[in-house]
Amino acid sequence: MKRILVIDDERTLKLEGEVNHARTSWFGEQLMVVLRSAGLRLDELWLDHDLGDDDTIEPIVNWLEETAYHENPYWVGQIMVHTINAPAGDRMMAALSPYYNTRRVGIEELSALCGAVLLNPQEA
Repeated sequence: MKRILVIDDERTLKLEGEVNHARTSWFGEQLMVVLRSAGLRLDELWLDHDLGDDDTIEPIVNWLEETAYHENPYWVGQIMVHTINAPAGDRMMAALSPYYNTRRVGIEELSALCGAVLLNPQEA
């Protein structure tokens, strides 16, 4: 069974496997540290950028980038960037794709996984 972590403050994604949702960057990082300490690998890591209030995914992106740069990358099969904040998504992809199997998830696919219609920020 796939082990999946979704870090998103609002959306609950309907994915197949053992899925955990973290609503803050702090809680997401704690889950990742616990899994790594237990020797467990994530099959998928889903990352939203804007996590409410002043929280963003940046601390986790920086941590992932730094561990990979120092030749100790986090054990993850694929990172899915699913933010609708386009500039932030571009920065996340640029930071992570040199080190990890990373894919950008479009708004249509994200809407289907949420079971709701999401508006593109330009359409809102």
